[in-house]
Amino acid sequence: MNARAFNQQFLPGSPMIYCPKDSVIGYGGVVKIVDKARDFKCGTIVEIDREPFFVKTDSLKPAR
Repeated sequence: MNARAFNQQFLPGSPMIYCPKDSVIGYGGVVKIVDKARDFKCGTIVEIDREPFFVKTDSLKPAR
């Protein structure tokens, strides 16, 4: 999903579940989107309210 589609679907403040790809056990927990997503060469990145603070949108799932 590119940044434009992600930003239309999820507004800043939306709760998401952070699921890092390299996580073997469980998930990273519930986070909130802080700012709009942006496209980079490495993928679509968005700022969240917890560490690691900047993550790929592929590692987030809606908390609804």
